[in-house]
Amino acid sequence: PCPAPAPGHQSAPFSVGRRAMARSPTAVWKVVGGEGVGGILVREGQGLASIAEPMRLQTGALVKELRIVADRINFQLICGTGPPTGWASIRLHGKELMVKEAPEGVTLELTRLEQEAKTLAETAEKAAKAFQEAKVRAEAADLAEAITDGEDERTRMARRVKRAKERSLQERQERKLAYKELDERRALDVLEGSDREHHLEEEKARRERRAQVREEEAQKRKAEKEEEEAKEAAQRAARAGTAGTCSSEVEARFENLEKLVGSQQSEINKLQRFSAQLLQEVSDLYNSHSTLHASHCFLCDCLSGSRILHPDVSSIVMSKKVRQAPVYGKHISHLATKLDAHMSVRTLSPYLCDGGVAITRLSQATRCTLPWREAMASLGMRVMTGDGPLAAPDQAKSPPPNALDEKVWPAIWDYGPSPATLEQWEKSQTVQAVVGSLSGLEGIVGKTDSVSFSDVRAMFAQLGLSLDHFVNKFRVAPASLSNPVHTHAVMEATTDSILQRFAVQRVGGMRRMSCRDLYGMLELIGYPLQRFKSTFPGAAVVQDNPGEGSYLKIGGITIRRQIGQGFKGARCYLGEQSDGTCVALKWPAPMDEVATMREIAKKAHRDALGIPRMLSWGTYQGKSYLVTELLGSPLSNLFERIHARPVRFRWLALRIVGRMIIRRLMGFHNRGFVHCDISPGNILMGRARDAIGSTQLALYLIDFELAQKYPGGTKVEGNIGSSEWSSIRSADVVERKPEDDLEALGWVLLNGLIGTLPWFEWLGSAYRDWDSKWIRAQAVKQVQRGKRRVLEDGHTAAAWRRSVGMPEELLTFLRLCHSTADNPAPTDYASLAFLLGGKAGLSDQEAEQHDVEAFARHVMPVL
Repeated sequence: PCPAPAPGHQSAPFSVGRRAMARSPTAVWKVVGGEGVGGILVREGQGLASIAEPMRLQTGALVKELRIVADRINFQLICGTGPPTGWASIRLHGKELMVKEAPEGVTLELTRLEQEAKTLAETAEKAAKAFQEAKVRAEAADLAEAITDGEDERTRMARRVKRAKERSLQERQERKLAYKELDERRALDVLEGSDREHHLEEEKARRERRAQVREEEAQKRKAEKEEEEAKEAAQRAARAGTAGTCSSEVEARFENLEKLVGSQQSEINKLQRFSAQLLQEVSDLYNSHSTLHASHCFLCDCLSGSRILHPDVSSIVMSKKVRQAPVYGKHISHLATKLDAHMSVRTLSPYLCDGGVAITRLSQATRCTLPWREAMASLGMRVMTGDGPLAAPDQAKSPPPNALDEKVWPAIWDYGPSPATLEQWEKSQTVQAVVGSLSGLEGIVGKTDSVSFSDVRAMFAQLGLSLDHFVNKFRVAPASLSNPVHTHAVMEATTDSILQRFAVQRVGGMRRMSCRDLYGMLELIGYPLQRFKSTFPGAAVVQDNPGEGSYLKIGGITIRRQIGQGFKGARCYLGEQSDGTCVALKWPAPMDEVATMREIAKKAHRDALGIPRMLSWGTYQGKSYLVTELLGSPLSNLFERIHARPVRFRWLALRIVGRMIIRRLMGFHNRGFVHCDISPGNILMGRARDAIGSTQLALYLIDFELAQKYPGGTKVEGNIGSSEWSSIRSADVVERKPEDDLEALGWVLLNGLIGTLPWFEWLGSAYRDWDSKWIRAQAVKQVQRGKRRVLEDGHTAAAWRRSVGMPEELLTFLRLCHSTADNPAPTDYASLAFLLGGKAGLSDQEAEQHDVEAFARHVMPVL
């Protein structure tokens, strides 16, 4: 319970806060309705006919008012569980569902923060706009420079064309002169004597003049070319100088803008952190107010029902005026403080009727002390009532779900560590330093032989292990960590009772345990020595960094990237063959999986229904690898896509999936194997076979690492496989049967229909300590009990399913698979498919073609 307020405390500030909130344009509301159904309904729009949100706004959540229309409020979630925004009803049928609840000044502070955030957002927008304008100017300068360069290039091309034309004209003139000289030579051959000599001299003079003219023209062209090149060089130098100056200015502006954006972003981050702190303070104030209000009512109930006060005083205390008046809360809280004092009986002697026995009756007169009584009863203590001592609860009755599992203790040490492991703990320098720091003997190795229960709880906090998480390991069914059912004091008492059972060796004091018992307990609950050492500074952390070279080649296949990871470190890679075809390569692949795939390939056609084609296998670095055709996404992706769709559509799509998987399991079972690990991650979508249309999708089973032969397979432990979806029978050490795969399919379909199943959270907590053999066995048993309760109670056990109902066909499917597991008769796959909407009278090929077409028609548009 919350400590009582100090003398002089007044509850008036809460009422003042309410008045201030009422005057503010935006107020904070508290959800008080929907206690029995998990919260109140939220819709996307204002009208009652609008679409309802899948998540309810839980009782106790705080929301900010955005808009109110009649009895409907548009809100934004502040703290608690529920949709981030939406429309809800303030009252329904005269019952208040939401009330205004906020300390003084919180609304005004939130408004101020919103205004500051808006101002900062506008500043950031202006900075971004200035940055964009500078960027546009820089791009324009680059474009202008490019245009100038293009004009220069066109000018140079024009000069080249002009020179080419001049050379062509000159060549034609030279050819004409050559023809003319040839004609003259022919005419000269006809001349004789002096006429011929005169003609030759004239010809020689003409040749000299032509040569001189050609030389002058060549020199002129050379001079023009040099002049043009000089002009171009000067223009390039001028443009380079201008561009350098412009680039420097743009870079300086960019740098200034980046600094401005960075400073604005830092201010926004500070404001967000301050807003988060303020919201946390609001939540703490609200919790404190609720605790004080509960304590006020609690003491009124106590004083009325415990016969401590005289009847006339008791009637005054129980009056409605006293229970609701905050001014009396101070005096009653002060009375509670006196009850805990050593002189409480003497102080209250004028009001007591039955002496000291009435104080014990006081502890029994209120509902708030019931968890305390349960904790005392679990320790074997006897609590007095008005009729006599109250013994521990009757063990013959079925314990409540959140009670401790008494069946754990007789065999718990069968999972305990060996003496050699405990000696390693005792010799560890890190362990001795940590334990020594708890008892004030840090650095003195070997001097600490026992620790108190409070020190053990402090060590749990350093390890990141909450008391709820610790107690959940020993409960019949783990409680929700997000909504604890007991107070911190009750959890400490329950933790101490569990530690008392682990304290085998007797040491000084009742609330102490030996270090050796502590080490054994840590090993049991999933904190082995290496994990313990890695939690504290200076400890050696074991890291596994396997080398994966770029473009590694395995069996002639080039490895591009990793696309998945299997059981026991097996990894799946995207590979590329020499012809460019993409394949899937698993390495290192277990020999059992390779042998299973090879045997299936021998017994079945190459295109077996729902089984990937095995292309090759071999060894690399002494480990086996397996190459199959490349498929698509897992079934879990489909679950994510259809989660927001209506329930009717989800169930339609899941029935198609269920019928297709039943046929694949039937073929797999008929070849003498059971899969043993049916889960959404081990069912992939891929292109359908050519026989049913290559443009459509079908489903494929993968990961046969845990597959067993049937009949004649070995017994498998309960923690082997995916416990989230495995059958109820698989939790025991038994031989797996085809019915186990089919029941696992049923849990997969239920997961796709309603989302997270209740035991997912239990396993999520247990997986952190999965190194402990006992933790694995305990978690599997807890999940087994949870699944059995769903089958036994049906719809009444589905309080966790929100507004989604479990179809009767799916419940019948699960019960039928579970009940026929021990039946020697052959499995009736046709009846199971008929439960999921299968048509009678169709062959396997016709049914497959029908479901593939239905999958393409209903499901593929979602993908």
